[in-house]
Amino acid sequence: VGRYVVKDLEKAAKLYERAAEEGDPQAMCGLGAMYYYGNGVTKSIRRAVDLFRKSADLGNSTAMYFLGMCLENGTGVEADPRQAAELYFKASEECVEAQYALALCYAMGKGVPRDMNKAVQLYRQAADRGNEESKYSLGCMYLDGDYVEKDLKRAFEYIFEAAKAGHPAANYQLGRMYEKGLGVEMNRRKAGSYYKTAANAGHAQAQFRRAELLMGGSEGRRDQVQAFELIEKAAAQGLPEAVCQLGYCYEKGFGTKVNLLLAFENYKKSAEMGVAAGQNNLGYMYEHGFGTQRDPEKAVACYEQAARQGLKEAKYNLASMYERGC
Repeated sequence: VGRYVVKDLEKAAKLYERAAEEGDPQAMCGLGAMYYYGNGVTKSIRRAVDLFRKSADLGNSTAMYFLGMCLENGTGVEADPRQAAELYFKASEECVEAQYALALCYAMGKGVPRDMNKAVQLYRQAADRGNEESKYSLGCMYLDGDYVEKDLKRAFEYIFEAAKAGHPAANYQLGRMYEKGLGVEMNRRKAGSYYKTAANAGHAQAQFRRAELLMGGSEGRRDQVQAFELIEKAAAQGLPEAVCQLGYCYEKGFGTKVNLLLAFENYKKSAEMGVAAGQNNLGYMYEHGFGTQRDPEKAVACYEQAARQGLKEAKYNLASMYERGC
């Protein structure tokens, strides 16, 4: 007869506590992680840092990695990027996450001198050990030719491996590659499928791009309601172009009821984010008094902002207002 243990985080924490009191470094690290995330115990970063430090002093590589993260970001302790990098280096042989973190330190020059050759070397080593973040980072570098020779085939291979492991951004990138035919044969259906996977994982850009495909019928069907829902989710995460598109949906009634007040509100928000289309559309709302009081002066200011970014529609709208003198 099969038996199983029911998940019980509080009991796990108590057992870790007992083992930690007896000097077990793994238990110290495990208990530290529970305090760090607030699993089975009341969250306490200070207590977590203390446990990570004790475990790290006893040679636990995972604890070194956690302690390094805290020191790098100043979480529960004074920030010390140099010491964080040292801990990542010590832990990297046994802890692949630490090796990836060390690669990031070299890539950004945090705690160590910036050295992209060293970063690429560490990314490769971590990727060979199965680290999905390193695979994704390398894939993007080969895709764009950043610090490595551009190689779309290798880019696809690395990004595909990361996507298989469930990496949301990798699934989004695969969608882009299939949509644009980068390193693979163009395939809109496959693009939509990868966008969907990333969107379901909460990736804002994937939500927005899949919505655009649904709006245009590129997946073999049009679904304005689902597209609107995805745009709304991406906008809620602060994606500027999604905020602007949400305003457009409210203005035109795509996937929702027409609501000029919400259209104006979202155009205004996207304009403040620097979206040229949002600035132009906000100008249009001010020019015609849609969702707000008519204000030609503000309309001109909005058109000018968008025109400075090179938006043709804004240049035309601005010229038209000066021609009509309104």
